[in-house]
Amino acid sequence: MKVCLVSDQLVGCHEAWSGAEIVCERMVEFFKKENQEIIFITTRFKKKNISRGIFQVPTANIRPLFLKKIIAPFFRILGIIYSFYYLKKEKPDIVHLLHSNYLFIPVMVSAKILRIPTVFTVLDYFIICSRNNLRLDSGEICDKPEGRQCLRCISLLKFFERFIIRLLFKNLNGIITFTETSKSRLVKHGIPADKIKVIYTYNLSPEFAAGNKGKESKITPNSILFIGTFFEYKGLHILIQAMSEIASQVPNSALMVAGAGYERDRKRIEKMAKDLGLENNIKFLGRKKNQEVSELISKSGIVVVPEQWPSDFGPLILVEAMALGKPVVASKIGAIHEFIKHEKNGFLVGHNQPKQFAEKIVWLLKNKSSAEQMGEQAKKTVQFLFNDSQNKEILELYKNILRA
Repeated sequence: MKVCLVSDQLVGCHEAWSGAEIVCERMVEFFKKENQEIIFITTRFKKKNISRGIFQVPTANIRPLFLKKIIAPFFRILGIIYSFYYLKKEKPDIVHLLHSNYLFIPVMVSAKILRIPTVFTVLDYFIICSRNNLRLDSGEICDKPEGRQCLRCISLLKFFERFIIRLLFKNLNGIITFTETSKSRLVKHGIPADKIKVIYTYNLSPEFAAGNKGKESKITPNSILFIGTFFEYKGLHILIQAMSEIASQVPNSALMVAGAGYERDRKRIEKMAKDLGLENNIKFLGRKKNQEVSELISKSGIVVVPEQWPSDFGPLILVEAMALGKPVVASKIGAIHEFIKHEKNGFLVGHNQPKQFAEKIVWLLKNKSSAEQMGEQAKKTVQFLFNDSQNKEILELYKNILRA
């Protein structure tokens, strides 16, 4: 079988990528073991000497912003031309769109014309929300079906584009999402339940845990770890507010922040830390590679996942921390409750409640034996991720679609 994987960014090719792109990377590892032929369609990147089978679509990477908006429709048409050419030339049996918000329209239009079956993995709320995260400018969570009220958040041109996206989405042959919570939300937004298959595809290889075995003995005392971007919906600002209370009760506590963001977000976060007098309690480590991330998790005492949006996908940092036996304090929002069982393998707290985060983190720092037991329970919870069963389900889904 020849599979075309579509992703706006690819690990090792683009400078910016996240857990969503790692899903693609791990699928590729499995498909190669199963002797499936893989090609990629992605956006343009700068790196040279990339292996064959990666086809790049031009993007409107132009400044200033108003000029980018003017020429964006031209690049959409150009994207369709490029995608159509690649798909017609390579003739894949199936097209699987992953984190492909930019490429969704050009690839879907091309695949429909060429009558190639398509599958889409839900990695954010691109398909039901014009902003991808179900959040208004005020930070309030919005779960209303797309409609006229969306014009509060987007332009008329973008509103029309969203209409096209919804039409194309109805032509998908299969939809993969990670959790039952996510499936329920999609159905609520009008997506047929019989098209949706729940497959948690953040697979973790046995080497992930084996490669970090023994590093737990090097845990940094009273260390707290956050991994993610500085965007508000990831909740770093909530954790920094909580650090004021944590530092007063555990003076030698340290928050390790791994990740990056736009310049304005970095300045906002660093200013908050300075204004709260937490310069000595917070260390900004910058973006880290996969192996460095797993090492940071292994050396940390506690991992915090303060999501501020209804993440129904089980953030990668959440499942990796659990897999490495770390107690997690996480927001009680989205599908996180499908992984964290309160007071058994971690803590769930109000997503926008710094005091609740502080209370549970302090408790874990002061009760290290109980924290270790929680971590062991967390590891048992995600054992199902240490095999290829999820990717086997995806392969079987492809076969069923092709047989239909």
